[in-house]
Amino acid sequence: SGVAWNESQHCWLLVPEQLQLCRQHLEMMPSIVRAARRTQALCQQSFADMRWNCSSIQRAPSFGPDLLTGTWEAAFVHALAAAAVAMGIARSCTSRELSLCSCSSGPSEPPVPGSRWGGCGDNLSHGLQLGAAFTDSSGRASTRGTPGLRAMNQHNGAMGRAV
Repeated sequence: SGVAWNESQHCWLLVPEQLQLCRQHLEMMPSIVRAARRTQALCQQSFADMRWNCSSIQRAPSFGPDLLTGTWEAAFVHALAAAAVAMGIARSCTSRELSLCSCSSGPSEPPVPGSRWGGCGDNLSHGLQLGAAFTDSSGRASTRGTPGLRAMNQHNGAMGRAV
């Protein structure tokens, strides 16, 4: 995303918990925008030949009832978004787009005989941490839906990140 993320123009679009994260970590927002676009593309690709084809995701952040209620579609989209955000942040750390993180450390196990560790691994732990803070905060802050729906979204976000 070649868009320069600007606190005064963009952060206010988010829920209060995400607004705080946006202001604190403004440099990670382009990674989140790319993750949102990736989520949209993957969702539409996954459901291209089905009755529900994920077209309503294009109306973000003004979702309809299919993505605001406890549907399996909403659960899928939330899990997909959580995974995309975590992976996007991890890769941005690796590519040194973010100053708040760097490459991951080498593997904890010794390499297979005849091979060696080299390069820069995705900082998945940082991606999981910041990704969870960002994606789960929207579910906690939502005034729409029941506590059960908010819990489902958090569970599906965690499952998406685990996968």
